[in-house]
Amino acid sequence: MNKAYFEVIRSGIHTTLQDLGRSNQYHIGIPFSGSMDKRNYLISNKLVGNKLNEASLEFAYQGPIMKFNLGRATCAITGNVTFNIIRKNSNIDKGICYQTFELNDGDQLDIISTNRSVYGYFSIKNGFAGEYIWGRITNLRTRWTSSGKTWGTRRKNMSEAIDPVSVIYKLRRSMQERMDDLVQSLAAGGVDSMEEYKYILGKIHSIDLMNQELSNLLEPKEPDNDDDNITRIRR
Repeated sequence: MNKAYFEVIRSGIHTTLQDLGRSNQYHIGIPFSGSMDKRNYLISNKLVGNKLNEASLEFAYQGPIMKFNLGRATCAITGNVTFNIIRKNSNIDKGICYQTFELNDGDQLDIISTNRSVYGYFSIKNGFAGEYIWGRITNLRTRWTSSGKTWGTRRKNMSEAIDPVSVIYKLRRSMQERMDDLVQSLAAGGVDSMEEYKYILGKIHSIDLMNQELSNLLEPKEPDNDDDNITRIRR
């Protein structure tokens, strides 16, 4: 198993992992999703030799600062982006978009900003290690934070102070209110197309399923022990 990972020093603005997303699933309440700028997303994966639907790091306006540890990797950044590579010996290489570059153990990547555009993309050869549902990236255990502490430790401390049963009841109440709004929109005849009708029915169905799952949660699950301030990389 590849042990290489990124340590997040600065999270950046709206930094997420994105792929091509899911389509044609309105009937279960899932709208179209995925990367905002498909062209630059696809180019970034192509440059490093990945599959075109491999997850990439999408950032808006300002990207993260990340330290690469325990490995060597081929990377690429696309979009109109200003970024620097801070080498382990403190030398600074000015980054060039749409060209591959190498990161070695101890190097830092500082994605400073996007220019005359909103989104930029960072891809790494063989991709990021995340959680996948129906063949698409979902919620990575990494939480992008600007703190040096691990998010997992803070989550454990929070669970000691918050009554999970109370949280579940609040979630169910909020979801029920959302379902009532959706049902009301159908009853009022405010749906203009079959696609929108299928989407609303799918949302109602999904909320109902989640409500049932929440009702079965009697006690909180223990958080993972992994350091959630890192992003692991597949071999």
